[in-house]
Amino acid sequence: MPPRQRITVYPSRTALRIVGVRSPELNRAIECWAAAIQRASLDNAGRFDRQDWGYLADATAATPWTPGDLSPAAAVAEEVDNGNKLDALGKKWYGKASAALRVVELKEKVLSLDYLHAWAVVVVCQRFWDRSRDVEVTSEEWWKL
Repeated sequence: MPPRQRITVYPSRTALRIVGVRSPELNRAIECWAAAIQRASLDNAGRFDRQDWGYLADATAATPWTPGDLSPAAAVAEEVDNGNKLDALGKKWYGKASAALRVVELKEKVLSLDYLHAWAVVVVCQRFWDRSRDVEVTSEEWWKL
């Protein structure tokens, strides 16, 4: 993507009341959010290992993420549960012997995240799927923005 590109965004009225309605205000809000997510993704890189990230990406792949009633940590934790119950992601990412324990540990780690760090998990997993054809999954640390 070029450094400057015109795009169309549709923020909610609440968001506009908070960040402002002029282009410079909206740009600043986007830049601030990007910087915060980048820092949080680097913090998160040490919290989860490669297998955890694979699990998280798989578990959250089909989830439509929007700010809502649930905290993002609770929503991701629910996807961790569902991924194991419905798709056996624990066995896929951790092996049969340690799947149950590792899924519980992953869920606990996710639930311990604050709002920003939980959103960083969501953002990097969405970004992974947006560019998954170009990612070398076995060697690239795609979860670091």
